[in-house]
Amino acid sequence: MNAHLSSLCWPISSLQSGVEALVERSDLRTVMSADLPSQPPVDSTEALSDWLQMSGAHMGLEVSPVSIRLQDVGSLVSNSGPAIVLLESTQSFLLIIGCQRERVSVLTPDLEVTTQDRSELTDAIFFAFTSGAEKSAESILDAVALSGHRRDHALKNLTIELQSGAPVFAGWIIGEPASASVLAQARAKRIPSRIALTLVTYFAYYLLVVAGWWLIGAKVLDGQLDVGLLVGWSILIVSMAPLQVFGTWVRGQLVISAGTILKRIMHSGALRLDLNETRRQGAGILLGRVVESEIVESLAVSGGLFSALAIVQLAISLAVLSLGAAAGVLMSGLVLMLLVTLFLAYLHYKKQKVWVEQRLTITHDLVEKMVGYRTRLMQLSEDSWYSDDDDLLRNYYTKSRLLDNSAVALALVPRVWLLLAFASMAPVLLLGSSSLGAIGVAIGGILLGYQAMEAFVSGMANNVSVLLAFRKVAPIYAAAQAAEAVGSVVSPPVSADKDQARGPAIDIRNLGYSYPGRTRQALRDVNFRVFNGDRIVIEGRSGSGKSTLVALMAGLYQPSNGLILMNGLDWPTLGPVTWRKRVVLVPQFHENYIVADSLAFNLFLGSDWPPTPEQFAHAQTICEELGLGDLIQRMPAGLMQLVGETGWRLSHGERSRIYVARALLQQPQVLIIDESFGALDPENFDRVMKYVVERAETLIVISHP
Repeated sequence: MNAHLSSLCWPISSLQSGVEALVERSDLRTVMSADLPSQPPVDSTEALSDWLQMSGAHMGLEVSPVSIRLQDVGSLVSNSGPAIVLLESTQSFLLIIGCQRERVSVLTPDLEVTTQDRSELTDAIFFAFTSGAEKSAESILDAVALSGHRRDHALKNLTIELQSGAPVFAGWIIGEPASASVLAQARAKRIPSRIALTLVTYFAYYLLVVAGWWLIGAKVLDGQLDVGLLVGWSILIVSMAPLQVFGTWVRGQLVISAGTILKRIMHSGALRLDLNETRRQGAGILLGRVVESEIVESLAVSGGLFSALAIVQLAISLAVLSLGAAAGVLMSGLVLMLLVTLFLAYLHYKKQKVWVEQRLTITHDLVEKMVGYRTRLMQLSEDSWYSDDDDLLRNYYTKSRLLDNSAVALALVPRVWLLLAFASMAPVLLLGSSSLGAIGVAIGGILLGYQAMEAFVSGMANNVSVLLAFRKVAPIYAAAQAAEAVGSVVSPPVSADKDQARGPAIDIRNLGYSYPGRTRQALRDVNFRVFNGDRIVIEGRSGSGKSTLVALMAGLYQPSNGLILMNGLDWPTLGPVTWRKRVVLVPQFHENYIVADSLAFNLFLGSDWPPTPEQFAHAQTICEELGLGDLIQRMPAGLMQLVGETGWRLSHGERSRIYVARALLQQPQVLIIDESFGALDPENFDRVMKYVVERAETLIVISHP
């Protein structure tokens, strides 16, 4: 690390005050908590990451660890502020406030904000990340006697090659959490200012349109045609194009930013949905929610924006109509058409609501039949395969026709306005009671009103779709906004003292649990302890509550009554992140999944991604020990082979061992395996059990008697 970059960096002893100062100088809204975690740990990057995430949660913020490839250092510097860049293990940190064009704002250890050249700072961070590879690259360049600007360029590219594209842990990005209010997240993305800029831009554009019509209507039609007038009109026309392009660009940036927020909220909420409620609803309902979430994302911003721009256009149209012929009649007609549009939009909402319910019913029915296709094929007679389909499709067709009719009626409103408006101009034209200029202004107002009504109708149709879609995804939004335990202890280590190390890893006291909507308790008055180093088998008949018990121990459910302690600390004290790192559950086979991605991605699903070369090699070793070595050798791409429904097909036994490997890679303090070995033959079962017993720190296995 060069001397200048070193002078900008914070030592770990001052990191806590540095993080607080960084947050204060950013645009983020915080809720400072009195019980922030103690000083940051220095023993490992993982513990430091836990401390930063917990500290951020106490301040109402989200601190996300980030790994990058060396080619992306520039993007990290430009786009990630506020951020904490890790430069030397856990000893040196660069605090970036933000980047404006080519200048990066950095918070120094003396609490001063200094600006640095973006390119120079990027290069300094790049070579700080690659000090070892840089030395090797320099020796190669010395051997070929390369110098000057060509040497600098070659040094950077050769360093990247020597790193072999391996990811580098870069630090942490600080931002608003998905549970923050939509308004707070919008402020962080500068959405209010972009909305204002969009409205101002379009207002200016339509003022130019009006000015152009005024020149044509008030001057040309009155016979005042001259070269200066044409030049002025041409300047107005030419000015409209860049203004419209700029407005479209700003609106595009607004839609992208707002879509990012909505997608983030939906993603966070989907991962925090109640497991029991999700299981009860079925795959079809969940797929329907996915479809509706896409509608919310794609139309929410555009619908509201179209409506806002349409209101601006309507206001300008009314102002123009007030200056033209037959002003009272035309203005009254436009207002009446606006009221008619609102009434038709309400009718459209009612019909679309019924249609959406019918569409989701068909989606749910289709997905359930696809999932159970083989069962239907074998168990039902052929004449019963499609017994309900005709009725469902008939109802859907009927609802669709009614919806189409209401959509057509809504779309006809602007055209009706155009016809009625020009019809109301007939007496003026026949009687000649107004000047040609006033008539021209009125015609311009009518056409502006037509464009405004079209935009308003389009916006209302989008708003109806968004409102109905949001009703379906509201549970996901509510889950994202729900408060979650933060915790106040960072990864408490198991004591090295032998007497304390043999203490209880999990202590269950008077535990009881009832599933939502049920009065009968699945578990009642459960008391027992699991000590560090134990190997425990829990047996019981089907439905006796074994899986419920281990789900409670793993933190998937919260007890209805009683208490579960982990190393003497409860769930609110540890928080979900630390608890689930310490206790890892391998659920039953039908509740575990292989996603359509590489085998490596599936193995590291509960760990850091992308993995380091050391982690990758460790995963290879675990797979070989579990008897998956032959499988990996058969795969052309090894651990990077695509697996899942669209990739390499895995047997049930291979899947079971991948699930176990996934859990072992997380290195938990307590490993729980819930009836996951049923698909293994005796030889592989003995091999896997022997390895798991050897590797697991504390092991709990669920089995039938």
